[in-house]
Amino acid sequence: MDNEKIESKKDWSKEILDFYNSEEYQKLNEYYNRSTIFDALGIQRSETIHSKFLKWLLDPDSNHQLSDIPLRKFLRLLSTKNIDEQLKSLFLSNKPKITIDEIETERISYKLNKDSYGRIDLFISLKIGDDDVAIVVENKIKAKERDTVDISNDDTAITYYEKKYGKTDINTLKKVGQTVLYQFWLEEQSDDFKDNNIKKIYMYLTPDGNKCQSDAFVCITYQEIVDSVIDPIMSLNLTSDISFFIKEYLRTLSKPSENDDNTTNETEYNKRNKNGKITIIATSNYEKNLLQKLWDNHNNIIKNAAEIKMSTDDETKDEQLYNFWNDNESILLSVLKERNYIDEYNTIANKTVRSIKSIFYNGHTYNKFSKFVWKIISDYVENEKIENIKQLRDIFENKNVGTCNTRMFAAENEYESFRAERPNYWFLKEPITLKSGEKIYVNSTWENRRNASKNHNQHFFLEKIKKVGYKVDIE
Repeated sequence: MDNEKIESKKDWSKEILDFYNSEEYQKLNEYYNRSTIFDALGIQRSETIHSKFLKWLLDPDSNHQLSDIPLRKFLRLLSTKNIDEQLKSLFLSNKPKITIDEIETERISYKLNKDSYGRIDLFISLKIGDDDVAIVVENKIKAKERDTVDISNDDTAITYYEKKYGKTDINTLKKVGQTVLYQFWLEEQSDDFKDNNIKKIYMYLTPDGNKCQSDAFVCITYQEIVDSVIDPIMSLNLTSDISFFIKEYLRTLSKPSENDDNTTNETEYNKRNKNGKITIIATSNYEKNLLQKLWDNHNNIIKNAAEIKMSTDDETKDEQLYNFWNDNESILLSVLKERNYIDEYNTIANKTVRSIKSIFYNGHTYNKFSKFVWKIISDYVENEKIENIKQLRDIFENKNVGTCNTRMFAAENEYESFRAERPNYWFLKEPITLKSGEKIYVNSTWENRRNASKNHNQHFFLEKIKKVGYKVDIE
């Protein structure tokens, strides 16, 4: 899409109307905008809930009345990965009887210390014919694998790690991956796994196929689960309530959703290493067909709207396309991902905007955005004879809901309470006096928000000051 030329200054009204009137848009719009039961409970991105759904689906004794059909499809999917050749043959065959010994979520597998236990997201112990098989699933939706486990004082763990990976550097041993630790404890410490006759499979389940640190884990995506297990069973003779429940789950996977993590501490947020603000976990066949039709019939406006959304150049910020994207972001993000425009999808979904290194304004260079904001507001108040804080809020504050939203100003009667609640947001510069004598404070959110949000707020502010006639150059 990088080489596509943006058709700016064009009237897109006819193409937007055609887009909205298309059958595929109307079906997708209804599909994405209707809340699921998972949305209503606020658990659409809960790893525990997704693990529990897989347990329900793969357990032959569950009430879905599908017997072992989902489980066999799941095992056939595993057979496409780098696993033991004998297991591949077993998984692909319909003949051996499958007996579940145990299927459990959040299974305690080992003790990290006196107060902390390691838990397996999904554990399946089964017998196929005469063979015992154990499947360990590590499920990651929002966060990446932790790599801060210290085994430098555990001789048994060091010996195991050296045998597996050949690395004994002290710094390496202090940052062992979560999956490496799981494998060590299960194979060396767990009575259930010490038996060499048990065939073991480790599975790392993610939306995007990320690899983990242990080379014993096979990587599987949610999309593969949908394509190989869930979508195929939808053609079977399901009861109406089971069909509805599975469809609700499919819609939960496919709806672009903001991460439901409520972490506000910047350091903690960065330590958790999130992949982005918006995630699409997987897409069903129903959607794929509609998204393909939408692309075939409307790809020109979709491509141009995506370019406008990613652009930070005010000269190319076509208002029609920008609003069109914001009004239809869920559907358009799904189209980009389905059409494999991954860079564009990631840029928009992760809210990645070019960071600003420095700003040149009125003969001075500002390397701190907060100082630049304070100077602009101070000049604007003086030049325009601003009398009250409402006038400033109407001009400069971002009223959008979401990561771009920020409260820029505090009146004297608000300042102390705002500062007590979030002191790091209100530490910069002295107050500015309005024409009426009222004093206002300008916050310093610009320097403290997470990068993606901060950059969006910066560009939003630059758009505002350009509209009021102030000229700045940015680097």
